[in-house]
Amino acid sequence: MSVRRPTGLATAAVRSRPSALAGTFAALVLTATMVTAGVSMAVSASAVPPGAGPAVRAQLADLTDMGIGFCVMSVYLSIFVISQVMALAVAQRKRESALLRAIGAEPRQIRRMVAVEALGTALAALPFGYGLGALLGHFWLDGLTAHGMAPAGVSFHVG
Repeated sequence: MSVRRPTGLATAAVRSRPSALAGTFAALVLTATMVTAGVSMAVSASAVPPGAGPAVRAQLADLTDMGIGFCVMSVYLSIFVISQVMALAVAQRKRESALLRAIGAEPRQIRRMVAVEALGTALAALPFGYGLGALLGHFWLDGLTAHGMAPAGVSFHVG
């Protein structure tokens, strides 16, 4: 029976090259920002004010569709962007991974190292992206209201 003990490969890799995760961090922040803005737009537009007429309901339905469409498109594109950025980060450390394999690291340890780095980067990036997405969604709804594309009584909610 084997006991799984952390080897510290992920921690050592991050400490030796912290700039290697900058691209992944930026991609994850951008993804969280865009998804949060789209969800907040859909949630804000789905709350119909009491006594709203059919024109306002139709306008809010269009805003909800726009928010959902923006969110789906952001998630779809983010899958490709994040996977390519992570692939580039792993490919740049091909020599380092080969050296680790040469001194006895198992393939599962290398995979776990990459997964722990991705998880750590995501946990650090998502709060920033969520905050930026809330700001972007608020400014987006204000801009739509100022240009007459959203009714004036819509309140902003972050989903």
